Amino acid sequence: MVLVKSVCAGIAAILIAVLGTALVIMIWLGVKARNLPDGQVYGWDPIRFFRGSALSWLLLTGVFLLGFVWFWG
Repeated sequence: MVLVKSVCAGIAAILIAVLGTALVIMIWLGVKARNLPDGQVYGWDPIRFFRGSALSWLLLTGVFLLGFVWFWG
């Protein structure tokens, strides 16, 4: 049962990290967009971050393991 709870804690850590990062990026882009001339916008594609990037998957695996080990210990 501890294994199942640890896996759930790891998945929860990933969700919190991804949603927190997305929120910070959206706020940051919103603040930067106030200084743009009319008609210009900043674009961000969150799907591109996860597609084909080994670093992003390595970071997500690390976050999962941190959540997993934190609950296991």
